[in-house]
Amino acid sequence: MKGRLLVAAVGLPLLMIILFLCPPVVTAVAIALLSAIGARELLQTTGVASHKGMIYVSMVMAFLVPIWSYLGSGYFRYLEPQILTGAIGAFVFAVILFSFALSDYPNSKFSSVTGCLFAGIVIPLCLSSISRILCGNMGRYYVLVPILVAFVADAGAYFAGRFFGKHKMAPVLSPKKTWEGAVGGLVTNVIAIVIYGLVMQFAFGLTYRYGFAVIYGLVGGVISIIGDLSFSMVKRETGIKDYGTIFRAHGGVLDRFDSVIFAAPLTELMILLMPLLVQS
Repeated sequence: MKGRLLVAAVGLPLLMIILFLCPPVVTAVAIALLSAIGARELLQTTGVASHKGMIYVSMVMAFLVPIWSYLGSGYFRYLEPQILTGAIGAFVFAVILFSFALSDYPNSKFSSVTGCLFAGIVIPLCLSSISRILCGNMGRYYVLVPILVAFVADAGAYFAGRFFGKHKMAPVLSPKKTWEGAVGGLVTNVIAIVIYGLVMQFAFGLTYRYGFAVIYGLVGGVISIIGDLSFSMVKRETGIKDYGTIFRAHGGVLDRFDSVIFAAPLTELMILLMPLLVQS
């Protein structure tokens, strides 16, 4: 518990500085670094890819994807070739991966290539939603939403499950998760997103749609649970406890941000379809 509190005491202020005091490019670079570390964790710690070349090129790709995403968002949306450059980059990445796999066959298999594609493209593209939200309309007010719906749901589920949990949700994948904890996480999520709205309304004079907020809290909480269990499935299949140790008691990047990887793109989509905030 002390280790978790220490990481939170350092990590939360640093997160606030990066998101609110630094220019958006700093957020993009921070996401790029986390993505590269997460790619290494997924491929090396789990043993999904044994060829070092595949791991290194996946880390490079994972770093480049958030930068590419940032250059196509906000003030940089005039860069029309972005989709083309992304497609070319993905193609080159796939060719390099297959080249390494072919040279190392049968030690490296098709599953190694697909794991690298997931680590090098899908994970960083999902995390990049935070940067795209920040660079969008009213981004400074929205950027905490995907982090709230992921982390608050996780914390609420943890404490509710600890005090009230009796019925196991996924005993094989995550023995400590309970249905009572899941409900507690959803309730906590809704409360947190409503409080967030009150701050936006009274501190910044913005019109806040509380009906949409309840949907954000519920849907975000559900997708956060799915994200958590999905990465737990990978850990169970590969026989590891944590993806890494960079966050001490919290584990690695994927241990800490597994829910965010799923919650961030969903939140970005909900912001586009049902915006929470309206300038008064």
